Amino acid sequence: MRCFERRSRSAEGPGVRLASASAFVAGRSGQSTQEFLELFQAALLGHRQTQQACVQGSEEAQDRRSARSYQVRTHFDLLEADLHHTYTLEVCPNCAGAHLDLLDGEEKIAFQYELAEKPVMLHAHQGLAYWCADCQKIHHAELPDEVLKGGLVGPRLTAMIGSLKGGCHTSYTTIQSFLGDVMGASLSTGMLAKVVGKVSSALTVPYQEIFDALPNQECLNIDETGHKENGQKMWNWVFRAPDFTVFTIEESRGAKVLENVLGSECEALLGSDYYSAYRAYMKDAPVIVQFCLAHLIREARFLSQSHDKVIKNYGQRVLDGLKKIFKIIHQREKIPPDTFRRRLQKERDRFLEMAKRTKAGGDARTLAKRFRKLWKGILHLYHKSPN
Repeated sequence: MRCFERRSRSAEGPGVRLASASAFVAGRSGQSTQEFLELFQAALLGHRQTQQACVQGSEEAQDRRSARSYQVRTHFDLLEADLHHTYTLEVCPNCAGAHLDLLDGEEKIAFQYELAEKPVMLHAHQGLAYWCADCQKIHHAELPDEVLKGGLVGPRLTAMIGSLKGGCHTSYTTIQSFLGDVMGASLSTGMLAKVVGKVSSALTVPYQEIFDALPNQECLNIDETGHKENGQKMWNWVFRAPDFTVFTIEESRGAKVLENVLGSECEALLGSDYYSAYRAYMKDAPVIVQFCLAHLIREARFLSQSHDKVIKNYGQRVLDGLKKIFKIIHQREKIPPDTFRRRLQKERDRFLEMAKRTKAGGDARTLAKRFRKLWKGILHLYHKSPN
């Protein structure tokens, strides 16, 4: 019976259910069913109109917010645009009304980069010829020095070609195709090689200036990677200072390169991996070395995945200890300097006491030995009290 009653109610239409409910409420309130239905329908109509007004207002507000946020996301100003395109309305697009008031500050603005129809222009510099009746000779107006020195390719195009070759590592044939097909400038690969050579010559002096400034830097991150040049093994060294980066190609990966570049009196804080060249240079120069923590974390993670339980536990302890240290470092801006220094010192001492000792063998024993021997280099940033 209960199931039948539920099915019967579910089969009733909304009008029948509304009439039943209205009769019940009207009986309780002393009103007739017809009066209650009229009041209810009026309230329902008012509710729907309010909803529609809210939705319409919300949509309009959303349009305004979208327009404003669109302008903000572009990060440009109208004054930065080289060309301005303005679009107007003659009549209202909704009702075709002609009474439109212009609203300043409510414009929809879309910025777009575009190439000029002819990005590269061929300039013809003419030095006009004159006949001098006094000395009976022909004289030409002198061309600007920058034109004579620049040759066929001007300074801006020269800089772009140098950037494509040096910064983007683009081949000469690709640069040639790009210039010809996109920029409308036909240049041979031989001419491009001359242009790149001109860029290299122009950069010789500033390169030497920042190269000579390396030994005087307070902090340097250094790395090296091998490659072959005409079948010969070469090494590309990179020296990263706070304000600039220097690359140099050398025949060696040894400490001799560090001595030649930085000298024997460099006092910089060096960031590097554990390669022996850096450890050897530490003995000959008064530098302070901070070995790469990313390498340390990678080694500890590798140990924590070992099948040997003792090695695995040691690797996990090292990882957990590093996490605690970094957790304190991330709180540096939130706690007083003295408190930060004290907590960091305490956590560092606890970490080193744990990391220097292990009963495990293999790579775990090697890492523990490194902590005992080079702990100042591994955790120099924590060994030296931060200011």
